[in-house]
Amino acid sequence: MNTRFFEINNESFTEKDEDYFIKNRETEGSLFLVNINDPSRENAAKEIEHLGIDTLLTDRLLRPEENLRFKHINDFLYGEISFFSSKTKETDFAAILIKNNVMFLIHSFEENILSGTLDTFTSFTKKQKNRFNDMRAFLYYIIHEILSYHGTLILKYGEEVERLADKFEDENKEISPEDFLVYRKQLSKLERVVERQIYTLSLPPSESVLDLDTPYKPYFIDLLKGLSLFKTSLERTEDRLDDMNDHFQMKMQEKMNKRLNFLTIVQSIFAPLTLIAGIYGMNFDNMPELHFKYGYFFTLGVMAITSIFFIKYFYKHKWFD
Repeated sequence: MNTRFFEINNESFTEKDEDYFIKNRETEGSLFLVNINDPSRENAAKEIEHLGIDTLLTDRLLRPEENLRFKHINDFLYGEISFFSSKTKETDFAAILIKNNVMFLIHSFEENILSGTLDTFTSFTKKQKNRFNDMRAFLYYIIHEILSYHGTLILKYGEEVERLADKFEDENKEISPEDFLVYRKQLSKLERVVERQIYTLSLPPSESVLDLDTPYKPYFIDLLKGLSLFKTSLERTEDRLDDMNDHFQMKMQEKMNKRLNFLTIVQSIFAPLTLIAGIYGMNFDNMPELHFKYGYFFTLGVMAITSIFFIKYFYKHKWFD
């Protein structure tokens, strides 16, 4: 488990230790971020219990799929943000708990997802003259960074699908059905994540997040607009992949038809030869041709002429095209 404590005020964005956080988390004018990175929700629940969080919240942490909306539970604002890991290729959830000036972010994704947010706040606190003490802005930046990560991932998948298309058009490069299946599976998971995120941000609690007079409401609406664009881009990439897959199946069917056509030609050529060989392979006593001096060469000649006739016939009718 990796637990990090950050303090944000009008002067700095700095990392602190646990003792400092416990002693100063009630400090007026400062915000605190507790970043808990662990793939085990059980471990994360024990960690926030250790930090004095209500057990009702720790129970909810173990059922992330049931908490896709931000809700007020006791004194906390609690919700889950679905995400897709480019490393594991699996979906997961990031939990966000807010109480007054403290935010707990519990997740298992790579630390670099938050690097942009941390840099933003470091730059922000250096330039901002007034106190930065509104947790809604902090919530916006955290969600914005997670969504930006997925936006970059969607663009990356779009480019990879286009590279697959270029490879598909090159007849010298082999493509297997697994190539389409892998991308289809990952894009499907990513699309489900985006749909969950749209649901989460479409139904936020009005209190303390989207009050009518809050200046942050347009920012959260912009996040929803961005997610709609992500979904459209994903659907377009999936359609492109489906079209390529259909084209691939048609080409495979065409190759199969050509092979069957070739086997049909071969069978048609050898059928009369097999008939001749079968007739003269019968063991009857009264077969005059068996005593013909040039019967063997005559039969081979008939077979050769028959083969040439069929080959010319098939060629004339473009069976070899």
